[in-house]
Amino acid sequence: MQSAYYGYGMKSLILLGSWFPLMYFAQQGLVPTSSYFRDRLFESQHLIHHTDSVSISPGYNGSCFLPELEKSYNLHQEIRDRSSQYSDFTERLFKKHAVETQGKDAKIFISPVGEFSLGKELRDTSVNYLYKNSRGIQIQGDLFKNFSFQTAFYENQARLSSFERDFINQHGEYYTQSAGYSQQNGVVPGAARTKPFKTTGYDYAFAVGHFVYSPTKQLSIVAGNNQQFIGSGYRSLIYGNHHVGTPYVRTKFSFLKRWEWNFFRTRSMNLVRKKTYSTVEGYYQPKTIGINYLTWHPTQKLTINFAESTVWKMGDSLTTRSTHPLVFSPIPFSSRLVSKETAFSFYALTFDWLLWNSLRAYGQLITPFNGTFAGQLGLRISPNIPVRTLIQLEYNYVSKGMYQATDRLINHSNYNLPVAHIMGNGFQEFLLRIQGEYKRVYAALNTHFFLLTDYSHYNLQAIAYLTSTVNGSLLNNKLEIGYRFNQKLNVNIFGQCVLRKEWWEQGKSNMVFQMGIRTGLIDGINDF
Repeated sequence: MQSAYYGYGMKSLILLGSWFPLMYFAQQGLVPTSSYFRDRLFESQHLIHHTDSVSISPGYNGSCFLPELEKSYNLHQEIRDRSSQYSDFTERLFKKHAVETQGKDAKIFISPVGEFSLGKELRDTSVNYLYKNSRGIQIQGDLFKNFSFQTAFYENQARLSSFERDFINQHGEYYTQSAGYSQQNGVVPGAARTKPFKTTGYDYAFAVGHFVYSPTKQLSIVAGNNQQFIGSGYRSLIYGNHHVGTPYVRTKFSFLKRWEWNFFRTRSMNLVRKKTYSTVEGYYQPKTIGINYLTWHPTQKLTINFAESTVWKMGDSLTTRSTHPLVFSPIPFSSRLVSKETAFSFYALTFDWLLWNSLRAYGQLITPFNGTFAGQLGLRISPNIPVRTLIQLEYNYVSKGMYQATDRLINHSNYNLPVAHIMGNGFQEFLLRIQGEYKRVYAALNTHFFLLTDYSHYNLQAIAYLTSTVNGSLLNNKLEIGYRFNQKLNVNIFGQCVLRKEWWEQGKSNMVFQMGIRTGLIDGINDF
C-alpha cells in the first residue's frame, strides 16, 4: 500500500512540476530547522561583497522562532558553493537541485531525499546489522509575487541500535485493554509513528510541507506540518524540532522597526487510542498548543523575546470537544482565566546577544509559576579563519515536574514526545559541540553529559505506564566525519561513531559505528 501511495505521489508531483512554471515568481521559502542550517544561520560573521569594498554585518538578529524565511537573512551567502565546476553534471551535483525549472515568473525545484546507511552495534552479539533505508522526494516552488510552498514525502525501513529502540518503544501508542492500557509500536524522533518491520526493525512513512504567503514586508502567514524550533541553542526549552510535525498556522508581524510578533497554533496528539470508536481504529486524544511570541530588538546585536506556550484540552479517551475560544487570544496570560484542567501554560524570557563578531551568547528562562523552572545558557564561537569552525557550549537545566500539568492529558508533549527538550523533565545537560569544515570535508564532535533526578521517559506522557524512576548520569558522545557534496540540500557521505554510557543500577553501555549517504534536511536524532 505504501509503495502504491508513493508511486501515486511521484506522478502527482511531476504533474505539479509541469504546471507551476506558468505561475509568478517569488522568494518566500522556509529554510529547514536541522542543526546544519541553524548553525549557518547563527554564524556570527557574514561577508557582504560590494563592487569596491567588503563589509561585515553582525549576522542574524531575528526572533529565533524558526524556520525563517529565506529573505530574512543572507543564508544564500552562507551556504553558497563558490567552487568552479567544469561539467553540467558536477555543477548540478554540487550546487543545484536534481530538477530546476524556471518559467517567466516562477521557479520549481525537485530533488530526491533520504538516507542509506549501514552500521553495527559492537556490544550486540547477534549477527544483525543496523541499517536505514529512507527514500523520498522533495518539491518546492516560488509562485506568484508573494507565495511559496514546499512538500516532501519519506518512506523508511530501519533497524536501529538498542538504546534508540528502547527510546522509540518507550514512546509508543497506547491501546485500551480490559485492565488498563498496553503500549505498542513506537515513535521515531523527528519522523513518525512506526509499525514493526521484520524482527527488530521499524517501518514508517511521513510527509511534511508548508506554504508561505507574504502580502507585505511586515506580514507573513505560514501553514503546514513542518518542524519548528524556538531559540538560538542546539536544544530548545520552549519548542524543539525532534517531535512529529502536526498541522499548524503561524503569522509573523513586524512593527515599529524594533518589534516582531509571532502567533502560532497547532493541533497535537496524545497517542492514546479512544475507548469507543466506529472506525477501523480508535482516534487519538487531540489537544491544541498555542504560542504567543513577542520579540524586541533594543540594539542591532541584541534580541530579547517573551514567549507564552499553552496546551489546551480537547477531550479525553471518551469524547472530543472544540477548544476553548481563548485559544485564539493573542493576549498574554489569557489562559489564566480558565481552570488548570482546561489549559496549562509556561512563560519564557530569552535573549540572543552578539558580543563580538565571532562570539554569540544566548539563554532561556522558563517557568509555569508553579515552583518549577527550566533554564539555558550557551555560547557560540565562530572564528573568522579559513576552516569553517564552530565551538558551542551549552548548559540546560529542567527541574522535576516542569512541563507537567495537573491533568496529564495537557502535559507539554506531542505524539508522546516532549515538546521542548527531548529528555523531558528532571535533568541537567552539559553540551559541547566542536565542528570544522574545509573544502567539503567536515568533522563534528558532539558531547552530551546528563545528570538525572527522578527521571522517567513516561513523565510527560498522558498515561503513567511505568512509575519507576532513575537517578544517575548519562554520557552520549558522537564523532562524525564526512564529505559534503551539496550545501543547498546538505547531501553528504558520512561515517560516525556513537559511544553511550549509563551510570545507574540497570545502566548499560553502547558503541555504534555507522556509515552512509544522506540529505541532511531533517535531523537524525539520537543524542539522548
